[in-house]
Amino acid sequence: MFRNLTGLEVVYLSHNHLEGEIPMSLASLSLLKDIDLSKNSLSGPIPQTKQLWSFPASRFENNSGLCGHPLQACVASEDPSEAEELEWWFWFVVAMGFISGVVCGISFAVIWPGRIEYLFGDVIILMQSKGTTLLKKCS
Repeated sequence: MFRNLTGLEVVYLSHNHLEGEIPMSLASLSLLKDIDLSKNSLSGPIPQTKQLWSFPASRFENNSGLCGHPLQACVASEDPSEAEELEWWFWFVVAMGFISGVVCGISFAVIWPGRIEYLFGDVIILMQSKGTTLLKKCS
């Protein structure tokens, strides 16, 4: 947009209902001596160039979505759809782990009934030597 206007020294675009982000081509105007982008609907961060940082905050004010030096710092906002997708994947993985554990436990009980001592024999012996009861037999 401003790429071919390299000799531009003054840009007054306040009160023009401009929307969107400030283009980098505007930020790269090396001869720019004054700019006024206030009272528009600009959004996003102000390009981080020494050229734009030299202007006071009043030149960017009253743009509801504009942030960065010389205005307030930009706050990273999380896209709600990404957060919902990550939450869905988290619970999917938790459910798959739980289901796998239940299936393995039931399979073990069906295939090897009464053989828990085989799997945990060393633990049971160790606990019995310390006087702790791990399993109680029902009669």
